[in-house]
Amino acid sequence: MIKRFICIAGLAAVALAASCVQAAVVIPKDLVGIWATPGSTFNGQALLTGQAMYIDSDGTGASIAGNGNDVLGVRFVVTAYKEASHTLHLDLTESRRVIMSTVITWDPEQKIIYSEKDPSQKFGRRFDQVSTEVRKSLGLEVRTLPVEPSRP
Repeated sequence: MIKRFICIAGLAAVALAASCVQAAVVIPKDLVGIWATPGSTFNGQALLTGQAMYIDSDGTGASIAGNGNDVLGVRFVVTAYKEASHTLHLDLTESRRVIMSTVITWDPEQKIIYSEKDPSQKFGRRFDQVSTEVRKSLGLEVRTLPVEPSRP
């Protein structure tokens, strides 16, 4: 009886994990990478000064600001990408709780991203990927592979 319960509980955990993975948002290649404000400085992919957004292919990322001495940031999860409006919907999280939701817009003509709340603050793409080492240093979990959307 206990052995059967453990097996059923294990299957339920696998099913729950699979449903979470299927819910992942596929991020277009043109948006994956590290985006920074003009004048931002880096040591490799690590931000030193300025502001940067780290957007990875699995929909996790971070928004970071640095002054040369201190770097502060917040983790986010992309909850939706709307192709028609070129918008990414983000949930900013702390200790796995959503603390704020926001939307950023990608301008494919100018190749920048910005927030409607502050369109003067523009982020240009500096790197087209986020390395495993940088993910780890940002405190992001191990990258998960996004599930391709089904085609009708």
